[in-house]
Amino acid sequence: QGLMHCNGEYYPTGNEDALEISKLLSESYAFAGLDHNRDFIEQTKEYMANGFRGIKLLGGKPSEWRYFGYTYDHPRFEEFFSYCEAEQIPLMIHNNDPKINWDIEKATTRAIEQGWVYDEKVPSQEWFFEQLEQVLLRHPKLRASLAHFGFYADDIQRVERLMEACPGLYVDITPAICIYTQL
Repeated sequence: QGLMHCNGEYYPTGNEDALEISKLLSESYAFAGLDHNRDFIEQTKEYMANGFRGIKLLGGKPSEWRYFGYTYDHPRFEEFFSYCEAEQIPLMIHNNDPKINWDIEKATTRAIEQGWVYDEKVPSQEWFFEQLEQVLLRHPKLRASLAHFGFYADDIQRVERLMEACPGLYVDITPAICIYTQL
């Protein structure tokens, strides 16, 4: 994944680098990251025409909300999701963080170092779940995977119901130690 927001900074050549690496590895593919300073749909058209296989989204992470002030329920994302649903563009969606990140006493050292610990100024984990779920239910034919089990490991039945309502929705189990502990 390229052009990723991380604590207010961008890696400006991340998308290009990811695409070049994917060309070197014959059985790999690259997902592009979106630049919040440009139109999401126009970027997506460009990225897909240039050989990317999908889009990776970080806009549902609480750290992103803290930086940008909006999440997946924002009108610019609504247009983007409608477009991706119609065009069947695969998405890798980061939608939340572990519940322990709202408790400085329980948060991991890495979460603290990365700025992924939240106080009462940031909406709750539940709020972030609800924002994404409303979007997915409006766009049930999106081709999407929720990164890190969507942080639903504490409530497998909830994500199962969501996946039943949205047949193109998947979850991955990429390493996030808290997921394995919860499962």
